[in-house]
Amino acid sequence: MSEKGALAGAGIWKRAKDHNTVGKMKKVLEAARKAGPDKCLIIHSPIGFREGYPELAKTHPGLLKGAEEAGGFKKGEWGAEITDELKPLSDETVLDKRRLCGFTDTELDGLLKNLGVENLMIGGFVTNWCVEATGRSAYDRGYHPVFLKDCMDAFTDEEQKFAEEKIFPVIGEVLTSDEAMAKFL
Repeated sequence: MSEKGALAGAGIWKRAKDHNTVGKMKKVLEAARKAGPDKCLIIHSPIGFREGYPELAKTHPGLLKGAEEAGGFKKGEWGAEITDELKPLSDETVLDKRRLCGFTDTELDGLLKNLGVENLMIGGFVTNWCVEATGRSAYDRGYHPVFLKDCMDAFTDEEQKFAEEKIFPVIGEVLTSDEAMAKFL
C-alpha cells in the first residue's frame, strides 16, 4: 500500500489513494471496534512468507510468484506489515495467510464456526484476487459474504466493476461501507 513497496509498479497503492480506500476501511474498522467484540469480531488476514518463500512451490506461477520475484510480503519486514492506518489492536485477531484466500491453510473457518458467525464483511486488496477468493470460499462454507465495494480495490476499473457487478452479487451482498455500517453496525 505504498509507492515504496516491492509491488509498487502494479499501482494498487495509487488506486487506493485516489479512491480513499484505506480511509473508508479505517472508518469501518473504527465503527466495528466501537460496536465491540460481542457484535463484531475483527479479523485481519495479511499475507506473508518466510525467508526464501518455502510456502510456495518452486513452480508456483502467477501473482504469488510475482510477489516472490519482487521480494514482497516477507514476514517480519516492513513490506508485509498491515498499513499503519489499519494496524490491529492487541485484542484483535490476526490470521496470517500464505495464499490469496483467507480460509486456505488458516484456522479462519474453525474460529468463525466456533463463534457462530454468519455474516462476513469483506474488504481488502486486491478485489479480484484475495477478496474474491475469500468471498467465494466463505460462500461455499455457508457464510453470508458482504463485500464492501469501497473498501477494496483492483488493478483496473474494469476488474473492479466486473467483480462488483458480476461475481459478488451471485455469492453475497455488495454494499458501500456506509450501507454496511448502517445495516450491521
